[in-house]
Amino acid sequence: MWLSLDLSSLNLYSVGHVLFFYLIYLLASHYGNRLEAQLLLIQVLRNKQRFFVPMFELYYAAGLLILVDSILKRKPKIGSIRLFSVLVLFIASAHFYAITLLLFILTFRIIETRKWNWIQLLLFAFIIASTMMYKKYHISDYEQGKIDAFVSGIMTYAPTWKHTRELLSFLISYYLEFLLITTISISVLICTKHWLKTSLVVVSCFILTVMVTVSYVGFEPSRYQEQVYFPLTFVAAYAFTVATMSASSKNARVALIALAILVFVVRSHGIYQSGQWFTERQNEMSRFISNAQELQGTKFVVHEGLLSHDANWSYPIESLLLSASDPELKTVTICTDVDLDYNDNQLNLKNEQFLFRRYELYELSVLNPNYFRLDTSQYVFLTSLE
Repeated sequence: MWLSLDLSSLNLYSVGHVLFFYLIYLLASHYGNRLEAQLLLIQVLRNKQRFFVPMFELYYAAGLLILVDSILKRKPKIGSIRLFSVLVLFIASAHFYAITLLLFILTFRIIETRKWNWIQLLLFAFIIASTMMYKKYHISDYEQGKIDAFVSGIMTYAPTWKHTRELLSFLISYYLEFLLITTISISVLICTKHWLKTSLVVVSCFILTVMVTVSYVGFEPSRYQEQVYFPLTFVAAYAFTVATMSASSKNARVALIALAILVFVVRSHGIYQSGQWFTERQNEMSRFISNAQELQGTKFVVHEGLLSHDANWSYPIESLLLSASDPELKTVTICTDVDLDYNDNQLNLKNEQFLFRRYELYELSVLNPNYFRLDTSQYVFLTSLE
C-alpha cells in the first residue's frame, strides 16, 4: 500500500501461506533436521477443502510445532531457548488444540531422551499460563461460545455402541489413510519394542478422538469437520515419521517411505478435485459481481437458495475483494439473506455502514478509498444471474 500498488499486486500476500512452510523447513535444516515428510503429510493427510482455508491458525501452529520438535532434538543453547520461547508463545496463542499437541511432542521427547530439561519445561509452563490468562480477559464472544459448547459437550459425553459404530464407519469412509498409517505406525513401534511411545500415540489418539467428536457433533464431511479433525492427522503424521525412522530394516523403511509417497499423491489428487469446486464457486460469485456492477448502488444481497455453492460467512468480504481487483470497475459487496437476517442486521444497518461479515457492521469510513469505494445506498436484492 505504501508503494501504491493495485489490489491485484497486493494479492501476492497469499503466497506467504506457502512460503511459511518453506521457511520452517529452512530453519529446521539449520538445526540439522530433515522434516520434508512431516511437513508434507500434515498438509495433505485427509486434507481437501481445508487446504483452501489458510486463515485457520492451527495449520500454522502445526508447522511451528514441527520446528519446536526439531529444536528439542538438539542440546539446548541460549539461542535455541530464545527461539523456543517465541515459538511456544505463538503456538499457545494460536489454538487450544495447539497446546494439546505441544504437550504430546514434549512428552514424546521426554520419553525418548529420558531426561527432564527443567528450564524448558518451566519456561513452557509459564508461557502457556500467561497466554491463557491473557486470553481469559481478552476473549471474543465467538471463542467463548466455542469453549462453552466444548465444556458442555465434555460434561455430557456418554458414548454408545451406536455412536462408536457410526464413528468407525465415518473414519473408514473418509479417513482410511489416517487409519492405515496410524495402524502401521503403532505396529512398527510395537515390533521395535517402543512401549512408552506406543502408549503415548494410542492414548493421544483416543483423547483427541473424544475431543474432536465433542467439538464436531455428527459425521458429515465438511470443510469445518476437516479443520476440527486436523489434530488427529497431525499425530498420525508425526507417529508415522517416527515409526519410519525406527524401522529395524532398510527394506521396511523403504516400504514406509513408498507408502508416504503414495498417500501424498492420492491426497494431492483429492486437493486438486476440491480446487475445482472452489474455482466453480468463485466463478459463480464473479457472475453475481458482474451483474451487480451493472446496477445502481454498491451494496447487494443474494438469496442463499440461488447459490449453487456454499456461501460461508466470508461472502461479503470475498465479493468486495474480487470486485475491487479491477480498478476500472465499480466496487461492490454482496452478502446473503442469511447474513442480513443474522442478529437483526437488516434493522441495524445504516446507509453509512456496510456488512463486513454477518458478525460485524462497519462504517464506510474504515475502507481505504484507494481500493474500496462503497456509497451510502441501501442494500438491494439480486434476483438472478440474468
